[in-house]
Amino acid sequence: MGRQARAAGRELMDENDHPKGALLFMLIYLFLLAALWTNAYLKLWRG
Repeated sequence: MGRQARAAGRELMDENDHPKGALLFMLIYLFLLAALWTNAYLKLWRG
């Protein structure tokens, strides 16, 4: 029973690690996308 509890704990930790990485990736991706759109919009607006 001790082994199963440890394995379950490890699985929970792994599950918590991945969403954080995915969230970070998503935020960086959205930030870059917003920056590129803003840059394109400003170039068109000024140009």
